[in-house]
Amino acid sequence: MTTNDKTWFEKQVNRELFRQTLKETALSQVGYIVTTAFTGEEALDHVQGRTFDAIITDLHMPRMQGDELLRRCKCLDSSIVVLVLTAAGDIDCAVRCLQEGAVDYVSKPFDLHDVVARLDKALDQRHMFFNQQQLTS
Repeated sequence: MTTNDKTWFEKQVNRELFRQTLKETALSQVGYIVTTAFTGEEALDHVQGRTFDAIITDLHMPRMQGDELLRRCKCLDSSIVVLVLTAAGDIDCAVRCLQEGAVDYVSKPFDLHDVVARLDKALDQRHMFFNQQQLTS
């Protein structure tokens, strides 16, 4: 295994551990049903096949970046809540993701409970918006 192969492998293991941590701890424990995807393409396939209330995506993923996933998911369902996570504390990227429809942008390292709180808040706002629309129609 070369140094580049080792680095790639470590990143993939870290991503898998991250997904499992979100799925098995913070999100599942508070009642969310979690679907995981290894790549942006796989996530998009999930979104095209089912209805999701929210997506938590890393900005940097294999084969499709998180900002591209954000744009494509918003085209499929403009009401979907998208939370973008990244190790890159790039303010320009954060602004771009927010302009493209992300509800929040969280830099790593982060606290899982903070991510859950941000997700809860965004989903509560989405729910209130839909309730308000039903009352006015």
